[in-house]
Amino acid sequence: MFLRVWDLTARACIVGSAGSAGARPHLDQTLDIIREFAREDGLAFRMAVVASDVPRGEIKQAIGVGRVRPMDTMPPLTEADVDAASHIVGQGRARRSSCASASRPHRSGRRK
Repeated sequence: MFLRVWDLTARACIVGSAGSAGARPHLDQTLDIIREFAREDGLAFRMAVVASDVPRGEIKQAIGVGRVRPMDTMPPLTEADVDAASHIVGQGRARRSSCASASRPHRSGRRK
């Protein structure tokens, strides 16, 4: 339903925190759902995807050089915490500048 309404708006659409916290498995599951609905409705569009997973090594390195600070009353993050986490995602400012564009979806075989 959402994709059908979006098809009528002629605007770009941004969906954040795809499928929970946005870890890669959740993101992939959400992308599968979007692609399935689009295929069923005959929609074709460009889609930018930004994964937010952070490599454990980068976090451990940041801990080692004192770049990680606890929030509020939380205890300091340890390398053991990093190892025990099932998935780690980041929020905040991006280190690299990137640009992705999306366009209005179109029915298969018809260009907008």
